Amino acid sequence: MISCLNCINSGCCRHYIVTLTKDQYYNSPNIVKENCITSREKLLKKSPSMAFLPEHELENMFNNIYAELKKSDDGYCVFLNKNNMLCSIYEERPQVCKDYKTDRCDKIRVIEL
Repeated sequence: MISCLNCINSGCCRHYIVTLTKDQYYNSPNIVKENCITSREKLLKKSPSMAFLPEHELENMFNNIYAELKKSDDGYCVFLNKNNMLCSIYEERPQVCKDYKTDRCDKIRVIEL
């Protein structure tokens, strides 16, 4: 687990799409679930004609990517506090955020440049 307190640009909160498996989604606090869009919902927004497919078939189409955290209009994670650039739900953040490896941070900083 990493600490985001030393982060210089919150790049992962902008460039990284936080995806959740079905188990991660259902084991997340309500505040996380309320700020996610399921892959099924996302598909049906783009292709409403797919609504005839049973829910379990739609879920199987996404290779274990059940949902993703929403982004603000500026592209940052909805949970990023813009005043201090820290996660506003740090203690309740999804497991995928807790498991995030800092070796990705250097690559993200290159994208920022």
